[in-house]
Amino acid sequence: MQEISLALWKKFSQFNPDTEFLKWAYVVARYELLMFRRRKARDRHIFHEDLLELLAEEYTEKAEPLQDERHALSKCLTALPVPDHKLLMTCYSKDMKINEVAHRLGRTSTSLYKKLNRLREALLQCIDRATRSQLTQP
Repeated sequence: MQEISLALWKKFSQFNPDTEFLKWAYVVARYELLMFRRRKARDRHIFHEDLLELLAEEYTEKAEPLQDERHALSKCLTALPVPDHKLLMTCYSKDMKINEVAHRLGRTSTSLYKKLNRLREALLQCIDRATRSQLTQP
């Protein structure tokens, strides 16, 4: 409807005042609808309803564990020592390259990469422990 309304506004200069407006509008609407259907018929991204339902079910099944992992990540991040937390936030939340961060901290980029790898590994282990403990709790 919005596309048809927009087309009517754009083509209003073509409207002949001596003719009936509704008949003219219906013709414009019909052509807009035909063009819409033609565009959608060529679109390969239109999925069958059964497939959409299957995708929605799978998303729902996988979304809950990811939510648990995000919650665990949040807890694990706050449990880090302040300097490590600040380092991670600087490296991952700012639009800076590792070389720039290393230069600002007076470190080599290699040492910074190694430190980040150790922090990521520690976070991964913390998340794993947190999610395993949630599974064992009643």
